[in-house]
Amino acid sequence: MIVIKEDFMRIPNILIALALIFSVQSEAADLHAIVVADTIASNISKSVEMDLKKMEAEIYKISRHANLPIQKHFIAGKEITSAEILTTIQNLSVSDDDVILFYFSGHGYRTKKKESPWPNLYITHENKGIDFDLIVSELENKCPRLMIVFADVCNNIVPDMFAPPLAARSMAMMGQRAITADAYLALFRECRGKILLAGAKTGEFAWCTLDGALFTDAWIQSIEDEAKKGPEACWESIIEQAILKIQVDQNPYFQIEIEANEKSP
Repeated sequence: MIVIKEDFMRIPNILIALALIFSVQSEAADLHAIVVADTIASNISKSVEMDLKKMEAEIYKISRHANLPIQKHFIAGKEITSAEILTTIQNLSVSDDDVILFYFSGHGYRTKKKESPWPNLYITHENKGIDFDLIVSELENKCPRLMIVFADVCNNIVPDMFAPPLAARSMAMMGQRAITADAYLALFRECRGKILLAGAKTGEFAWCTLDGALFTDAWIQSIEDEAKKGPEACWESIIEQAILKIQVDQNPYFQIEIEANEKSP
């Protein structure tokens, strides 16, 4: 009788343990990474290819150090359409502790009558643009804890008669590793809000080399530099340093609304 009683006692304990495991897994935050790389963009295709490689590496680094499983959505070249971008966003299944990172590399433009400071993103394959503001609005509807939207594109004015049509709205190594992990946790797990980035201010150009876009490269390098601060790392410093690195060549535009995440572990 004693043996039978102990066996019955073990079963609830196992069930409780399994329930706890599944509970933790269900509450784990995800990183939804949407990377759109127009690798067939005229004159800058090689640069965009480099941006794609660099952002992919950075996303995996974020996932590893911030303990955020990746939900990866990479769209490149002829796969890019305004409908594909919007459908990808609309199909995201996002919890209130998740992080969304949207990145676009390619050409950008604006028309003279456009009031928003944010650019339109040009899609080579369909000769159409998609408004940065529309992407932000669609992503905000998903209500993530942290949202980063980064378009490394030009923001120069194109005459209305030449502007592409816009998509419709319906549409010490161990020690350093520990410090780096603390920094990524501070940046991606302990923050709530949104960060919007564009490669250039209204009417200006964004520049690139065969090694990639200047602002993308500066942003990634600034994250790496900031990671040396460990838990003191902050987004304001990253963006400030990234802009300083390229200020001679171009003037990025940004908006940041960040606060501490009360639900952070």
